[in-house]
Amino acid sequence: MIEDRWINFVLLNGWRLKAEVNEQTGELTILVSNEKGNVTYDYPNMPSVEEVEHNYTLDTNEEESN
Repeated sequence: MIEDRWINFVLLNGWRLKAEVNEQTGELTILVSNEKGNVTYDYPNMPSVEEVEHNYTLDTNEEESN
């Protein structure tokens, strides 16, 4: 099975969603934008921006050996 490294969706009302995995680091980056204008974070006092980016890392679970 071939695993996808990225996905790119165009959704209703101009929303765009892109997710990409960095092969070297394993980090996941998610980008959200809208072709109709800027987007706003859901945090107090955050400005509207062209594209919102969030990065995620995986903390792997270590199995305990008996």
